[in-house]
Amino acid sequence: MNNIDRQEPDYKPRMRLSLRWLLALSFGGLVAISVAAVLAISVMANFANTYSLLNERAISLINGMVRSIKVETDQAERVVSTFATEFSDGRFNVTDRDTISRQMTAFLRAVPVVEGILIFDGNGEGIGEIRAADGKITPAGTRFLGTKTFSQLQLHPGTALDSAFWGPPVSISGARYHNISQALVRDSKVEGHVVVLIDQASMNRIMADLGKQNDTTVFVLTSDNQVVGHSGRADLFRDRNTIPLNAFPDQVLHQLPNARVSDEFAAASSHEVKVFETGDGFGGYVFITRQLPGYADHPYTLGAYFSKTDIGSEIRRAMKSMLAGLAGLAAAVLAAILLGKRISRPMARIADTAGKFSAFKLHDIDVLPRSRITEIDEQAQALNRLSTAMIEFSRYVPHEIVSSLVRYGPEATRPVEREVTIMFTDIAGFTTISERMNASQTAELLNRHFARICEHVDATHGTVDKFMGDGLMAFWGAPLNDPDHVAHALAAARAIAASVIEENVTRRARDRKPLRLRIGIHTGKVVVGNIGGEERQNYTMVGDAVNVTQRLENMGKEMMRPQDDVIVLVSGAVVEQADSEAGFIPAGTRVLPGREKPVQVCLLKLDSEQQPNIVRFPGASSA
Repeated sequence: MNNIDRQEPDYKPRMRLSLRWLLALSFGGLVAISVAAVLAISVMANFANTYSLLNERAISLINGMVRSIKVETDQAERVVSTFATEFSDGRFNVTDRDTISRQMTAFLRAVPVVEGILIFDGNGEGIGEIRAADGKITPAGTRFLGTKTFSQLQLHPGTALDSAFWGPPVSISGARYHNISQALVRDSKVEGHVVVLIDQASMNRIMADLGKQNDTTVFVLTSDNQVVGHSGRADLFRDRNTIPLNAFPDQVLHQLPNARVSDEFAAASSHEVKVFETGDGFGGYVFITRQLPGYADHPYTLGAYFSKTDIGSEIRRAMKSMLAGLAGLAAAVLAAILLGKRISRPMARIADTAGKFSAFKLHDIDVLPRSRITEIDEQAQALNRLSTAMIEFSRYVPHEIVSSLVRYGPEATRPVEREVTIMFTDIAGFTTISERMNASQTAELLNRHFARICEHVDATHGTVDKFMGDGLMAFWGAPLNDPDHVAHALAAARAIAASVIEENVTRRARDRKPLRLRIGIHTGKVVVGNIGGEERQNYTMVGDAVNVTQRLENMGKEMMRPQDDVIVLVSGAVVEQADSEAGFIPAGTRVLPGREKPVQVCLLKLDSEQQPNIVRFPGASSA
């Protein structure tokens, strides 16, 4: 290559600018354009989308209220379903008055929305417990168990065990009660019914809570315009069940029958939400309503209202924002030019640090220096604190999980088929243990028990899926692949057993009943990932392996000896993948309910003092 080839080009720029000035001028111009564009878009959006935002508010508000009511009523439905399931499993008979009474008392203490629980046999004879106005739980008298009350109830039809039945409201001694029932079925024969009562006070308590939570007035109407609930005037329902709408002391609510359908809320109407308005312009009120089917013979209407002046305030705020934005635009351009020269160097460092955050290279991040410019200094120190916090947080959350979420986003938790090991636990006879404790003591005992289990599950790379009363479900092998998921689950089971045994030493020393824990473990293929609706999802699993595990745990009822604190039943699939079969005791095979293929069952050996004997299931074959 000759010297000519290595000569620099003759071109020289007409004008040269330093990086600082170029950044200052560019930044100032971009700020001016950006602020003006954002201001224009913001003002236009505020004017054009005010009603769009109100549509979303209406849908979110009323649907949130519906969900809140359903959360309360679902608790009552679970009460009747629990009684029906336990009766079907043979845990009590309709003649076991003492057993039934104790369980009713426990549920009334734990579920505030339920005011009474009644059980009737096939002849209409009944037993029940009622919560009085002072909160005291007493046996139900003849006014709840008499033939007059029984004849009013429309009880659960058929023999299905999978759903509760809402009957029409009934009047008992002048008080209005909503009722939920379910048939007590055994061997495909209906032998009685369980009924849960929800009184008017509970309805208005729910209304008052919804009004406070949403900062609005909430009401419930019957199909013939009778008010049965109001967040602001619950006191009016102490001596009556319903009040005609035109006689109710709420002048705004009187406007509802004459309100017109709002043309601006078409989006809300498509979500089964009806919106009405009164007045013109920004005067008057907006009513948001939605039907509540299933709680009475005719659907209730749940509603809320707010003043239309709120809409006008949005428009006025937009005007003020526009004026303030124009004034700030000039100041922003000037400030951008003055500060642009000072921020080029530290901004480059901040950008580099942000890039390392996006790549999750936490240990490659250097500490950013302090700056005399407040904003730059605050950003630098915020990133320094964030770096420290993320490094500390990464010690508690597996790096692979966070890294996968950062790299793949929602795909990291997309439902997939995978082999996992599942565990179910349950405290035997927990009702007997909790019957002498109040709700707070019961919750404290369960929280302490679950905390120990969760600690051992986390220590073995497991995941707690859900809590179910006094039991829980956990699994190993997801969301990250774990080739040792069986060994980890067994290690967790042994650690949980040791923890329960250790706690029972203290409980016996204090003359308290010991906790007796049943554990079932099975391994198999399931679908695991985010499962649920658009608004709410849960990382969980579904599949036959889940049902097998739960039924293994239920088998512990037949095999647990009085002296056993813990019993762990595992399937043959677990034994096959375990490190050694020496840690198990064969217990035969069993055909599980709902399955044709028998399952081999073994007991997991615990310490020497807790070794279970070989127990044969009734009708089980040799392993």
